[in-house]
Amino acid sequence: MANGPALRRFTQDPFMNALLRSTVSVTTLEGAPTITMLPSEARAELDVRLLPGEDPESFLAMIRSVVGDDSVEVRRFGRLRPAVASPVDTWLFRAIQRTVDELDPGGLAVPLMLPDSPTAITSGCGA
Repeated sequence: MANGPALRRFTQDPFMNALLRSTVSVTTLEGAPTITMLPSEARAELDVRLLPGEDPESFLAMIRSVVGDDSVEVRRFGRLRPAVASPVDTWLFRAIQRTVDELDPGGLAVPLMLPDSPTAITSGCGA
C-alpha cells in the first residue's frame, strides 16, 4: 500500500486517514470579550492525538515550527504523555481469537486504533 491507489483511497476517508498520522483539532479560540473590541491577545487550545511511538516533545516542537512566530507562546497544559498501543499477547485477546476461530475458522482478531479515543494525549497551545 506504500504510495499506490490503495493508499490514496484509504486516505480519502477522514476516519481512515486519521489512523495514519497524529491529529490536531482546534477546540477553543478566545480573543476580545465583545465583538466590537480588538483583542490585545488571543488564545487557542488544541486537542492533539498522537500515534503510538510518536514523541510528544518532538510533536510540540513541530507545532512551534509550523506557527513560525517567536512572539506566539506555544505551551502544553495537562499531562503530556505518549500514546501507547495495547498489547495483543494477553489472555483477553487470546480469548477473543478463540471465539473468532469458533465463529469464523481462519478469521483473524485485529486490534483497532481509534483516532477519536481519549487514550491518546490531550495538550494545549496558548497563543
